[in-house]
Amino acid sequence: METQGSDQPEDASTHDFGRVRTAVAGLERAIRSHRLHEGRGPTLEQHLDAATQQLSALLENGPLTLRVSSFGLLFGNRPLTGARGIDATWFGLFSDSVRDLCFLPGISSDEVRVFVEVLCTEPEEGDDRVTLLWRREVHRIE
Repeated sequence: METQGSDQPEDASTHDFGRVRTAVAGLERAIRSHRLHEGRGPTLEQHLDAATQQLSALLENGPLTLRVSSFGLLFGNRPLTGARGIDATWFGLFSDSVRDLCFLPGISSDEVRVFVEVLCTEPEEGDDRVTLLWRREVHRIE
């Protein structure tokens, strides 16, 4: 994860906006399901599996870099999330000074699961989500 923003992702020409939006929507479904089902259950498992499959298929074209804002995620300058105002799903990363998320090819279902868990967890005092991801050894999300 990088803490400095950029105007355009290097991979903007490699990935189709519609597929990127679909993959992000899959991640958001998994996040909502995790919150609703308290981190367990068959619905959560289905959403995590779908999110992993969508991301993995997308990453066959190479790494994917998304910008993080208080209003949600952007691909280049195009919003991927439909929030009006602050988007609670992604605001935690933004408040932890994350400005770019890079998903790397070879992402595992365990890494997607940990990423969702961390986004749904309020860090203890003195920690942030970047530290939580590092401690859980998530290597293909930077």
